Amino acid sequence: MGGRRTGLGRERAVAAAWLCCVLATATAAAAETGPSWVLGPGVEGPVRAALEGEGPLDGRLVLQEARIEGDRVRVRYGGSVDGPAALDAELVRPAEGGRGFAARAVPGGAQDAEALKALQARVAALDFDPWTAVARPEDAGGGGGIDEATLAARREVTEALRAWHVGDEERARQRLRALGEGGGAVAGARLEVAEAWWRMGDGARGRAVAEQASRELGDQPAAWRARAQILSGEDLGWEAARDSLRAEDALCEAGPVAEAYAATGATARGRALLEAAAAEPRCEGALITLIDWLIDASEFEEALRVSGPLLEREPQSAEVRARRARALMALGRPKEAAETLEPVAWASPDSGLISSLLGAYNRVPDPAWQAAKRDELLARVAASPDDPIAAFLAGVLLHYEGQFERSDALLRPLVPIFGKQPRLFIYMGMNAFNLGRRDEALALIERAMALEAPDPDVYYCRAEIYRWSDPELALADLDRYLAEERGSATQNELKTRRVVRMRELLAACIERGDPIPCVGPWEHPRGNPANRDPLPADAPAPPSPADTPWMLLAGLALALAAVAVAALAWSRRGRAARNP
Repeated sequence: MGGRRTGLGRERAVAAAWLCCVLATATAAAAETGPSWVLGPGVEGPVRAALEGEGPLDGRLVLQEARIEGDRVRVRYGGSVDGPAALDAELVRPAEGGRGFAARAVPGGAQDAEALKALQARVAALDFDPWTAVARPEDAGGGGGIDEATLAARREVTEALRAWHVGDEERARQRLRALGEGGGAVAGARLEVAEAWWRMGDGARGRAVAEQASRELGDQPAAWRARAQILSGEDLGWEAARDSLRAEDALCEAGPVAEAYAATGATARGRALLEAAAAEPRCEGALITLIDWLIDASEFEEALRVSGPLLEREPQSAEVRARRARALMALGRPKEAAETLEPVAWASPDSGLISSLLGAYNRVPDPAWQAAKRDELLARVAASPDDPIAAFLAGVLLHYEGQFERSDALLRPLVPIFGKQPRLFIYMGMNAFNLGRRDEALALIERAMALEAPDPDVYYCRAEIYRWSDPELALADLDRYLAEERGSATQNELKTRRVVRMRELLAACIERGDPIPCVGPWEHPRGNPANRDPLPADAPAPPSPADTPWMLLAGLALALAAVAVAALAWSRRGRAARNP
């Protein structure tokens, strides 16, 4: 296999993997820092039924979101399904142990004392034992769990990389500087900070932080030591790293070490190490990381070849199927991508692959096939009104067909189920905007922006809204969107070219002081006469997004697949970090 790409595109792609995966990190962390208990299978149904109850909480609040995070359930209530939160709470194992849950407010979240009392009464009715005991990492001889300081540092690093990823480099550096100067971080946290500095182009600072971490490591596993050596700038050959990992039976944990190589520019060494680990049949995590690297390097056929045997061994693996689908879509084979995603995307409303499946459906260049799929989804909704996946997919199709009220009627009830997926709020927000509810649209888009798994379309859609009130803010959001897309191996070139043209026309409009709205090939509100490219009369105009909704949906496919793969990748990395 050939060499791997380097440069800004690769670094921003890796940053995206960080940004999409905080939820997975939190889930992994629960078992590391809390009691050695997690919520077992079969819990979601009865818990959700109890949280929804027979009516509004305290007679006034509805459930907005409920999600299981390892050893707790995070809950949000508000006055309406899509309004601001009135209560942020979590359900945890009672301090005295035993059955059921204890409900408590989340520090820093929305507080409502009366609603919390009502929630405590509501969950008291859950008289069953949802808890499953698990071994703590330190009990298993894994070198200790991740401490709270490391988790806090990881959250800050995530925010710094988020800022850097969208071009706000000064804010990103300020966050990392503040974290590095705090003095309270432990060695594990410092390695995260050091790698972030390298990724942001400041190797000197990254080297200094890693050297400090090296002095604090003590007796830690080989992967920690190798990362510290690499990030300190030491000339550690990949064979030496392989041998040190193998000596401790830890070659399968090569992924984080390879990423440290990549952060410092030694991508060839990282790839060689990954290939050595992936050759071991038991090192599934290293193999999946290698597939990510192949996709980043646009080696899509090789990614399919390498992932084939793994899919045969684990046919229900969402991680493997997500990556194969991403490669297939990049190769222009969306029907195969859809067939690859369906078995896992349809299996659960919590699947991060539902939006990717939607994108794959709509990249199939066959109008008859698309029409049949649309009819199939709408028929499924009619036959099974309680099927949230069919309702979500059908609601999105209706949005792109311009049936905004019908779309909203299907999407709004899904907030408690899909409330951690930005796409839901993006579609609801643009429905509201097209129906003339600008303030509501902006609030919904910003709610999508606040979620832990970012989606570049939040900037694109907010620019659509700001274009009608503050063109300079719209211009800044287009820049953020393009920063997200820049260098991606699977970016949608057609949409990127259109957004570049939108930006060019918007900047010129602002410079001239033209009245709002600035003319350009925008999408929203659908059908507005200002949504056009003012080309000369004899020039071929680009296709109008308002006239080609299925093309728009198709354009989402690669970006959505990349987001889903990144989230799964961080879940894998989180597990490796627990016991590197």
